[in-house]
Amino acid sequence: MDFSGQQIEIGFRWHVPYVELKVWFPAGVDIEKHPVYLRIEDEVKDWVVSRDGRDIAKDLCQHVAAISSAEIIDAVSGGVLAHRVGQSWDADEIKTILHIKQSFEPVKDLDVFVEDAEIPSLVGLDAVRMVLAGDASTGTAICTLNDGNNFYTKNLQTAFSGHRHRVRNRQILVEWALRCWSEWLA
Repeated sequence: MDFSGQQIEIGFRWHVPYVELKVWFPAGVDIEKHPVYLRIEDEVKDWVVSRDGRDIAKDLCQHVAAISSAEIIDAVSGGVLAHRVGQSWDADEIKTILHIKQSFEPVKDLDVFVEDAEIPSLVGLDAVRMVLAGDASTGTAICTLNDGNNFYTKNLQTAFSGHRHRVRNRQILVEWALRCWSEWLA
């Protein structure tokens, strides 16, 4: 993006897997109507995970706290998801029964995995099942949520592929899954 001639400053800070983007405008400018702001918003909208320092893992935990039972099946992150949720889970505050099942084998056939996620046994229960499955080496995954009444699914694809990017991909896929689940439970 070329912003030459504009009286703005743009900076960023890399925090794996985040890139923190900062834009400074002159005083008195209505930022949300400024064409540069609108263009940046349009360019990054699909990549934004959170704003203003919000922790989406905490958001997910708050949504899950209203449910009596929750299950997360993670077949892509190699433990990153359990670590992120665990950092935000307050057992004294949240009385939900949460089960996190971890598989360290990449899931190659996502269609079969999705069929397993669509369990009818949740109907009428105050329960939710969240699934993240895929292959971190290819940067592909599927994220699902089943609350017994609704079944949500989203395909996820990072910009990176190859074995050397699998750690970064795990982190990115986890953040996107947390965002999807939080939005679906809101």
